[in-house]
Formats: sequence, structure tokens, C-alpha cells
Amino acid sequence: MKFETLKTNLSLFEGLDRISYIVDLAKKNDGIPDNLKTDDNRILGCVSTSYVILDSVDPVKIKTDSESMLVKGLLYVLNIYVNGKTKNEILIIDEVKLMNDIGMTNTVTAQRMNGFYSAIVTLKKLVKYIGNKRIENINKAHVWKVE
Repeated sequence: MKFETLKTNLSLFEGLDRISYIVDLAKKNDGIPDNLKTDDNRILGCVSTSYVILDSVDPVKIKTDSESMLVKGLLYVLNIYVNGKTKNEILIIDEVKLMNDIGMTNTVTAQRMNGFYSAIVTLKKLVKYIGNKRIENINKAHVWKVE
């Protein structure tokens, strides 16, 4: 699904219907393997236990997961929004504008919004930290190597 399609779909709903749609989207989020659900991959600032991993840097590809279906759905929206973008595009994401664009500002609690913002901040830190380093996928565990 493309982000513009998702945005249009979200605009068709209000209130609890929009929340239900986000929860339905969570079912499309494959999540991440349990062995990668570590403190290093945890999204700090999110009330629910949630994770983000960076699968590739350029273009950016992330995977996300959460114990909360609502948060997992919101993170799926983030996946759709960021996957395929460049590092520089990720670094300039305006998390408040993104939340407004998907119509969630007045739909979810401030805690959920802060968690979504934290996911974006975490992603920006990952992308910035990785820089020109490369990702090696060894035995399904991510290892960061400086070159």
C-alpha cells in the first residue's frame, strides 16, 4: 500500500472508526523476530513495549513491532511512510506534520502521539548513527560494522 492511499483511507474515518482501521492495519505488520526484541531496538518514550529495527540504510527499510495493536498499527503507518526513502529524507521528517497528515492528532491520546514521535526520533538516530556504515545480517541478528 502506498502512503497516499493510506492517507486517503484514513480520511474516510473519524474517531473510533479511524482507531479500528489502525488496529486492522496492525494485522498487516509482520513485526520483528523475538531475538531482535532487545533493549537496543526498543523505542524509548513509548508507553507500550515497542521496537524498531533498520533493515537497510539506502534506501531505508525498517521493521517495527509493539505489544499494543494500536501502536503496532501506527508503526505500520510509519513503515509505509519511510520504507524506500533516503537517509536525508528520514532526517527531515516532521513528526507533528506526519501525525496531522494521517489525521491522528485529535484521535489518539497524547501518550500515543508521544510514542509515535519517539519512534520517529529513534529512527532518525539510527539513520544518523549508521551514516556510511553498512548492515550485515548474520544469523538473523543485526550487527553494525564500521568500515
